[in-house]
Amino acid sequence: MKNQKFNPSLLNSLICIVTGMFFLSCSSPKWILPREYSGQWETDKERITVRYKLDEKQRHSQFKSDSATISITINNDKTVSGFIGSTAFEHGKILKNYTLWDTGVSFVIECGPIGKIFPDDPVEMKEVEVWLDSPDENGRIKASLRLGGSVFPMADIVFEKVKE
Repeated sequence: MKNQKFNPSLLNSLICIVTGMFFLSCSSPKWILPREYSGQWETDKERITVRYKLDEKQRHSQFKSDSATISITINNDKTVSGFIGSTAFEHGKILKNYTLWDTGVSFVIECGPIGKIFPDDPVEMKEVEVWLDSPDENGRIKASLRLGGSVFPMADIVFEKVKE
């Protein structure tokens, strides 16, 4: 094998390229919310499962389920408000899902902290998100309700538009 010398300019170029790609992926380009998402949306009564731990020492999660409806209003300015079960949220925002691969999730609604979804909900406050697919041919949107950043959905739901 040949003895190759370390080339600092090649390393500097590589660092610049990787850093540039990182900053480009972090920037949020301006985008326009498609009109078909704006309006008031509701679900039928759906089974929602809350995952929790009784204390920090507990190794396994506990689960509590009940049924509830979800009603959201998506505004043209990308703000969202509504009800998830028995708790309201007012300062949600809808974000475009920027990924390098097709996940089927078009938009993510960050609802912010909400209270109990149903009366026996063991978690007083939790951050939740709603992951939205594209509308189907009937104008319905498949979605999932998730704890913020969770891989596992709390519920798979279908929204129907009830008001423009």
